[in-house]
Amino acid sequence: MYISELLDVDRACFANGCLSDVLGDAFLIRHNPVYALLRKMSLKCGFRYVQAWPEYQISGLLQLDRILRTKQIPTKRNRPVLEGLNKKLRDQCNLQDIPAELENFQMHESAHGVADFFVRDLRCGSKDQRILKAMLCESFANASESMATAFAIDAHHRTFLNLNCYIRDSQSLRKLKMKYLKQLGGRNLFLILLFSYLYSNYLYEKVSIEVILEVIQTFGESHQLSKKQLRELNQIISAGLGLNIRFRTRTLRFYLLSQGMQVSENILDSVDFDFMEFIARRKDWSKVILAMSEAFSKILIETKPIHGL
Repeated sequence: MYISELLDVDRACFANGCLSDVLGDAFLIRHNPVYALLRKMSLKCGFRYVQAWPEYQISGLLQLDRILRTKQIPTKRNRPVLEGLNKKLRDQCNLQDIPAELENFQMHESAHGVADFFVRDLRCGSKDQRILKAMLCESFANASESMATAFAIDAHHRTFLNLNCYIRDSQSLRKLKMKYLKQLGGRNLFLILLFSYLYSNYLYEKVSIEVILEVIQTFGESHQLSKKQLRELNQIISAGLGLNIRFRTRTLRFYLLSQGMQVSENILDSVDFDFMEFIARRKDWSKVILAMSEAFSKILIETKPIHGL
């Protein structure tokens, strides 16, 4: 897709509070309810959006503590760079041909900021509980991004979201998520995604649909589901469990070490914890999950592609 086309589409979607130097931000605030919700909530939690500092640009995965401590969410100001290229190469350069790292991940960092607000009052009395708190926040960010992909129904939307989001989904998976957003509601879909990623971050390779349905019965709204619906929901769950295992183990190890925790040689020993049993008997943790899912209960499901620009 040509840079000129993307710039024209985004320029026509100016939105209050958008990051004018971040390509796709205005479009996504206007057309992606999940993206817009995270922006609204992160600002309400006191976060500001700033130019990415050098350490973040080198290794963003190791900067979460600084983001949460300073309440500053880093962004790459890619729009001015692309506008400069467009002046020289108008209608001659596709976005995918540019030899540069243009992606922004402020959506993921925004979700971390919001998640940190939800867990702010949790008291962790053990290493296992500290790890669960971190895993729950990471899974909140994963689930938020995953739900956002359901709204990427046209090429412009997908391109802008890919520039501002870690998660990439197939067309069939995006359609499934939208289908169940409409059928089950935002809260239930979010819970399905949240616990799929929570199991994934705890390095599970499989989780039964029955376990996820129990989650919905506990924290969401019960529905009678057909065999076809169960099969399709299992596809969504499997996608959540499909996070790259090498990525998961490396980032988990670095995070635990950065928090001053001892990490055994076998990383699986660090996540050998029945988090579901723990959550089930702790009202304070259950309350947090209810609050997280409630935030997505009124997500708008009507969205239309942009034409005629």
